[in-house]
Amino acid sequence: MLTPDKRCVDTCEEGTFESISGVCSNCFSTCRTCNRFGSRACLTCPTNRFYIRSVGSCVEACPDRTFKIGTTECDFCAPHCKKCDDKKVSSCKECLDTAFLHIDTNICHPFCLSGYILRQGTRICEPCHNSCIDCWNTEYDSCRSCKENSKEKIAKKIINGYTVDSYTCEPNKGYYMTSEYSPGIKHGSSTNKPLVISENLELSNSEQGIIPEFQKIQPFQKCDDSCRSCKGPSKDDCTACYGGKSLNVSK
Repeated sequence: MLTPDKRCVDTCEEGTFESISGVCSNCFSTCRTCNRFGSRACLTCPTNRFYIRSVGSCVEACPDRTFKIGTTECDFCAPHCKKCDDKKVSSCKECLDTAFLHIDTNICHPFCLSGYILRQGTRICEPCHNSCIDCWNTEYDSCRSCKENSKEKIAKKIINGYTVDSYTCEPNKGYYMTSEYSPGIKHGSSTNKPLVISENLELSNSEQGIIPEFQKIQPFQKCDDSCRSCKGPSKDDCTACYGGKSLNVSK
């Protein structure tokens, strides 16, 4: 085969590829080896460049929307991430300008998902209190709707001298709010999230904007069968018993 500098060789040398005419042609300048001409046709890269295998490109540094693998490669982040640690959907450090960061789970999405509310003046979504399906803000008494096995309770409170309604979610009869969802615990702590993300959850298609399936946490749990009512933090912390049974107050 004929090389670009007019020599005859048995196989095309590094930095060149065999064209359809049977001639060895130069790879794109950023490639070490390639299978055709173009910036996305690289098979390997020079030692001073990083390889983005999924698109066949060699780059000086891993660009936005990618992360470094070892010392030689880059790969794409999950959808809508600008900067990330790995491919997991929960590893976003910064979102694209068209997306919002869910602060407790590190997810980037084009809008705040159900159970979150936008922090005013930012592109950050904060979680509602975990008793809420949706909320007016992140406070315990700002639920717009309640999770399963609970009901809405409306009360009055004073804010800046004005009386306003507050909306909380309280357990249905025979249920209790688990300790990790008690009003005294701030949202965003490790045991106080509206969503739990599997450690191995990955999104393979960074262009589809797929919303992953999350494991839902239920803050309202059923009391023990021995209790008519209970308060938690465990299901057998009874506050009233069924007929014929007495409450053990020393427990």
